[in-house]
Amino acid sequence: MNRSTAAALILVFGAAHVAAQPAADPASKKRPVYANEPAEAAPAPKARAPRKAQPPSAKPAPARRMPVAADETPSVAPPRKTLEAPAPAKKRLPAPSLLKPASAPRQVPGRALKEVEGPAIDVGAPDAEESRTLSLAGDPGLLVDERGGGLLVRATLARSFAERLGLRPGDLLSGLGGKRVRSKDSLLLTGASLEPGVRAWAAVQRVPGTAGLETAAAAPPRPSARDPRALTAQELSIRSVHVEESGRLVPATLRSLKTPSFRIAAGESLWIRFPKGIPRTVSEGDVLEGETSSPMTTDANLDFLAIPPGSRVWAQAISVKDSGKEVLLRLHVFKIALAGGHSYPCSALLVDASGDPSLLRVSRGGTIVAAPSDADLTLAAPDRSYLMRLTEPLTTYEAREFYLSGPGLWFKTSGDAKSRTFEVTRVIDKRSAEQAGIRVGDRLMSVDGKSADKAPFQEAIARLYGPAGTSVSVRFMHAGETRGVSASLLRGAVWRSGLGLTVRRDGGSVLVRKTLPDSPAAKAGVKEGDVLLSFGKTDAAGLSEEDLRTRLREELGTENAPTFQTPGKSPRKVPLTRAVFPAAIEPDILGESAK
Repeated sequence: MNRSTAAALILVFGAAHVAAQPAADPASKKRPVYANEPAEAAPAPKARAPRKAQPPSAKPAPARRMPVAADETPSVAPPRKTLEAPAPAKKRLPAPSLLKPASAPRQVPGRALKEVEGPAIDVGAPDAEESRTLSLAGDPGLLVDERGGGLLVRATLARSFAERLGLRPGDLLSGLGGKRVRSKDSLLLTGASLEPGVRAWAAVQRVPGTAGLETAAAAPPRPSARDPRALTAQELSIRSVHVEESGRLVPATLRSLKTPSFRIAAGESLWIRFPKGIPRTVSEGDVLEGETSSPMTTDANLDFLAIPPGSRVWAQAISVKDSGKEVLLRLHVFKIALAGGHSYPCSALLVDASGDPSLLRVSRGGTIVAAPSDADLTLAAPDRSYLMRLTEPLTTYEAREFYLSGPGLWFKTSGDAKSRTFEVTRVIDKRSAEQAGIRVGDRLMSVDGKSADKAPFQEAIARLYGPAGTSVSVRFMHAGETRGVSASLLRGAVWRSGLGLTVRRDGGSVLVRKTLPDSPAAKAGVKEGDVLLSFGKTDAAGLSEEDLRTRLREELGTENAPTFQTPGKSPRKVPLTRAVFPAAIEPDILGESAK
């Protein structure tokens, strides 16, 4: 029987590239060499002893069991056929209809192939049942038989891993994924441990020589099919860098930002009321819920509200004494929830009360003294208001949009409910109310379309204030007159007189620093960054700082009209006339401010 030579082959799959190797001396005989061990001479093959025939009376050999997959029914393979003598010639098992011979390996240029002479392989005839079971239970897609210290490949399944790798019938597989495979059990275990797309290699002996093979590179998964938590090593590295940088930069950025806040000093006061009154059965520890009946502004200019009307407050009874003739009640306001804003802890006592003092008054120490009759169900009626005074500072943290602005006036209720009007008590200089001609002592007949006799004080104030830049309509009557006047008042604006233009020096040039909205300069098209060339025939660059300020306070008509030039455009002469225009007011809510 002729024996052919075999060679060792290392097969790389995934995206591996194996090139041809130079031929070696045919006289050298080597076994397959793994990536992590040195090459050494292969041992001489042992001669295969012929199988002895068993007498008819001999007990048949026990059936050999194959490894069974989790979803298969265990089966027992039939005993091997008894051979009388060694096979005179090699026989190959015909491939079933589901199998086809593997295609020829693709030669990879760039590397030389090294031919190694190996031991002869006795093919023999495999057991068909065992080969079928292995091909169904394992992943590689092979029909194999245990031969010569490895696994003899009989056939490969179509479109299987073995076919893509380039295994062919007649190959002797001795290593897979860096592990030796000498039995079908070890092949099943090794094949199950291989992960798709991970680089691995195999070692085979092939007749007559060695060839370089490779499989097609695995296509990267589509982003839509990926688990968002399954990141590659490169993506994990990038994420780690970003997280580290954010952890270093974000705290410093947050520390550099000022939190919008407003601080109300201790000793400031505002009026509150209890809509349900104070019950006669109030006891020590009880909590009463009330609301603010008047607002508190951020400063004396009345431009913005720090505490809007209708904000909720909570007060606790810290002491209650009933002598039979009078009841002594001491309340502590401990919490406030701003209308349209957040809730804050506070500390305040009641120092005054509205209404008839003979029935209810507040002592200097902050104790309510009430003398209810036996028929009264409450100590104080719901229409009474109480002056609350802060005993500790109160700091609020609200966004810019929280602070509602007004037109620069204040009023008080005048007359009874049927003939109620609002008497103007304050008019702020250079605000919209003054610009409209409203004076102290005038009477407001309606606010924002709501008649004064139908709107209580708290609602009228809520209608008067609104977002900065918006307008509110009022109808008022001058003292001593009987004819009303209607006006539209701009909220949150101060009225200025001038050109609305400021400049600065930049080297030898004079540049526009800022133009105010709705000003004569802004309406004429002058913009920040424009170059001021001259006033009439006078060069602006040659004027001193004082002369520049003086010129900008004057009427700049035709003769002394300023000439401006926008970068990249031609100079233009712009006559400017002084006028009165509104400018927006910004609340002081960065850092701490005192009322």
